[in-house]
Amino acid sequence: AGAPAAPLDYQREDFAILTGGVKLHYQDVDLAAEMVSIDLSTKELTAVGNVVIDQGPSRLAGGSATYNLDTKLGSLKDASGAAQPGIYFSGERVDKVGEDEYVIENGIFTSCQGEVPAWSFRVGRARLRLEDYAHVKHASMRAKAVPVFYLPYVVWPTKTDRASGLLVPKIGNSGTHGTALGL
Repeated sequence: AGAPAAPLDYQREDFAILTGGVKLHYQDVDLAAEMVSIDLSTKELTAVGNVVIDQGPSRLAGGSATYNLDTKLGSLKDASGAAQPGIYFSGERVDKVGEDEYVIENGIFTSCQGEVPAWSFRVGRARLRLEDYAHVKHASMRAKAVPVFYLPYVVWPTKTDRASGLLVPKIGNSGTHGTALGL
């Protein structure tokens, strides 16, 4: 006794369109959207409307997406993402270009949760590989919503272990110590 399946319309033997709140599970990928068209021979799909793609601890969401279920690569528009180890990003376009590699266009990159993160980079373009480095171009570093400084290029570690690169300060506030800024 589960929810009814989304309506399925075969356009031809190897091409189908699903509508009405689609939930699709394939290998380690869960995808949800309002409408999905899929080429069953190539596993290429186009999803539209509240698209969410979960794969392990990583989540991508957007207004629309193209995605390949076999390669696990794709592109989302008006997108946001969350990945381990505590990396959050959003952009006009986000491409998943490798198993743990993303490209962000005109967006925001941070390791802080929340609507207005304690710090973030507003980026023109960023290529980030998890447990490695993010290569960020045209970065405006912000504390909350306030721009602090501009960097034409910055390399930022996405590792959980110690690494070289720009160390982003932690901003805190307590009753004992007041406002604090530290590395």
